[in-house]
Order: sequence, then structure tokens, then C-alpha cells
Amino acid sequence: ITSQAIVDLILRVKEKYKMVVVLVTSELDVAFRCSDKVVFLHEGQIRQVGTGKEILGSSDAVIHQYVSGSLEGPLTEEGIHP
Repeated sequence: ITSQAIVDLILRVKEKYKMVVVLVTSELDVAFRCSDKVVFLHEGQIRQVGTGKEILGSSDAVIHQYVSGSLEGPLTEEGIHP
């Protein structure tokens, strides 16, 4: 079974039974496809709540680095001290 098959199943069940689904994932494409709203957490704190489009356009440096896949930014600089 592939992750795509699982996503398709979640979407079918969600639609058929009009369910609210809470999905925890680090895969952005899955989060955006399955969700009306995304909650972006970092170090146990909510950084932003919004649609996939809002998350992708976020001005938050942590979120921006994560969604862009950049190797430079606060996510890779954390824990690095001179």
C-alpha cells in the first residue's frame, strides 16, 4: 500500500461521512491535500494556522524555510552557537 492510497482513503472517508480529520504529518503535499486548515507547529508552539496557500505564503522565517526546503535559516541555525 502506498501513502497515496492512504491519502485517497482518508479523503473518501472524510467526504462520505462528513468527518473532521486530524492528521499529523511532515509531508506538505499530504497536509495541503487533506486539510482545509493547517496548523504549523515548531518546538511545541503554534506558529501559524491557515490554508495551505496561507502557509506557503507565510512571512514567518521558520515556516518559510521549511516550506521552501532551504538549508539556511532559523531551523538550521538553532543550536549552533559561536
